[in-house]
Amino acid sequence: MWGTVSDALNFYKRSPGNESGSRRAVGTAVLKERIPEKVDPNNLPFVSISRPLADSLEVKEGDLLYLSDRRWWLGGLKSTHALSGGIVEDYTEPAVEMGENSYQLVISPKRRKYRIIIEKLY
Repeated sequence: MWGTVSDALNFYKRSPGNESGSRRAVGTAVLKERIPEKVDPNNLPFVSISRPLADSLEVKEGDLLYLSDRRWWLGGLKSTHALSGGIVEDYTEPAVEMGENSYQLVISPKRRKYRIIIEKLY
């Protein structure tokens, strides 16, 4: 299939995207079991984000996110891609509610109290 970067983003995300710089923030990862783990067709997990995080990153439902440990030397080993599944009003600071599988990909057992990097892609 031939097309533009925008076409590829639309195919991957199933929503329009643009090739621009990404936005980053630091926030708390919260384990929530009520979040659906997968969404078709790309099997990306859903996460819910706090209102302060959504405002700082300008995230809306369906946006592609990259969640990672703050230790740069891991080279992305403790990270995952996810889709924004909605905004939660329960938090006063940046936070991400994640399902168990996503949480285990990003959070090491000894680092549960440390914050993670949340990046909005495209």
